[in-house]
Amino acid sequence: MRIQSIVTPKKAASSNTKVKSPPLLTCAVNSKIRACGSVAMIPTMISMEIPLPIPLSVIRSPSHIASMVPVESMIMLENQKGGLVIPRINPGKEEVKISGAGVLKDYKLIGYLDDQETSVYNWLTDKAKGGDIAVEYKGISTVFRHFDFDRKIELSKVENGNIYLNYIMETEGSIEEFMIGKEILDNVLLKEISREVEKRIENEGEKLIKKFQQEFKTDLIGARDYLSKYQPKLYKTIEKDYEKFFTDSLVIEVTANVNIR
Repeated sequence: MRIQSIVTPKKAASSNTKVKSPPLLTCAVNSKIRACGSVAMIPTMISMEIPLPIPLSVIRSPSHIASMVPVESMIMLENQKGGLVIPRINPGKEEVKISGAGVLKDYKLIGYLDDQETSVYNWLTDKAKGGDIAVEYKGISTVFRHFDFDRKIELSKVENGNIYLNYIMETEGSIEEFMIGKEILDNVLLKEISREVEKRIENEGEKLIKKFQQEFKTDLIGARDYLSKYQPKLYKTIEKDYEKFFTDSLVIEVTANVNIR
């Protein structure tokens, strides 16, 4: 799949009209992206084989594509020096769907996140809002529905050449009121289920962190931003070789605090 992005003028033009517009950038998700500005842009080619009933003219329209690939994401690409997690667009028979995400490094597509990993990525980067987290309690499946989800990062310690960070996740929500005919109102029971949700968040979070460190070998989870902004003296000592430090010497733990109403 190939995505190209160009500048789009305010006034719409036909596909046969050549449009002069301010210089910006052209990007191709399957190869290399060259960036040189921050003017609004939209992807104009997803695939020449996208099936009907959605015409290519609709796929290319600013209003349609802006809802799938926000302009802010493309600006972030330049700010992160060619690294970004961007929604994955999959053309279907009747519509274009967003499923999971693509991971870019040095303006090149290097891998994908599935839907669940994309949700976890949002937890790690403090972009999560409302959502559901499925858990099992004593062999019974239930769903925790969160209304908000906050993440903050703290420096735990610096020891033996390693930096230890703690990603603290705090969320509040509710679960199904009944489970096998038994009403869940007991505070002890709610606390036990909260701990199951916390373990799910912690395990999934640390698993994805390791994927970024060991497989993608790039920090798109906010650790560099935290260190450079809130631990500038420490960051200066690792800045020149940060990518290697991120993969080899940065230890990140996830701690979750879940409140069930």
